[in-house]
Amino acid sequence: MALVVVPSLTLDQLELDALDWLCVAYACFISSALSYYLYAWANARSSPAFIMAFAPIQNIVTPILAFFVLGRIPQRGSYIGGSIIIAGLFFLIAGRLAERRSTEK
Repeated sequence: MALVVVPSLTLDQLELDALDWLCVAYACFISSALSYYLYAWANARSSPAFIMAFAPIQNIVTPILAFFVLGRIPQRGSYIGGSIIIAGLFFLIAGRLAERRSTEK
């Protein structure tokens, strides 16, 4: 990202050691592979639209993990956005349960 924002920046100026590159590789590949695997696993058990409705949960989990792992206090916008996401998921689940009940009768 830094190379895109600052075009004059070169890889030599980044000064990343082996641990830094390992962290970058983990963030890019391992977490993405785990995410896609979990989406595929859940997709086999439910509808794709229902599964993708839960994709924003990552935006809720990230500040929580940042708080516990890095000690970063979430911003006010994280609380507001997280509340909106949770409310939307609640309405989605409530609607799906109501739909199931109406088709079972």
